[in-house]
Amino acid sequence: MIGEDVTLNCKISAFGTEPYLVKIENECLFAADVRFITHDGGVDILNKNMYFGDKKMDKIAPVIIGNRVYIGTGAYIMPGVTIGDNVVIGAGAIVVHDIPNNSVAVGVPEKVIESIDEYYQHGLEKDVFYPTKEMSKAEKKEYFTKNNLLLK
Repeated sequence: MIGEDVTLNCKISAFGTEPYLVKIENECLFAADVRFITHDGGVDILNKNMYFGDKKMDKIAPVIIGNRVYIGTGAYIMPGVTIGDNVVIGAGAIVVHDIPNNSVAVGVPEKVIESIDEYYQHGLEKDVFYPTKEMSKAEKKEYFTKNNLLLK
């Protein structure tokens, strides 16, 4: 299930073999190459070693993404993970634990490094927020040129 106002910059294959086990709430943005993993292929070793007798088992768990979540390029969201509301997941993160609301998580495996409020404060301190989100590419270039923000 995918909620309203969700932008997927990743491919359909990002949802793996059980896309119906991925739930995404509203107002989310996912960068390129994000993957939602709902199964653990390691169970194949247990099957081959007859841990379940004659039965062949899957190890599967859903992935749940809350409201207003951004997931950076190349991140992997692993089986059974729930990501809360107002969360930023950094590029390349491998998320193996649930992420609480209002958090920023990065790394392999992921680690919550700050709250969303701290993320805002650090951005203000570093002066990296600009009113360019809804501008065209040309308008952005003009804005940064006019304000002497281009690399020289």
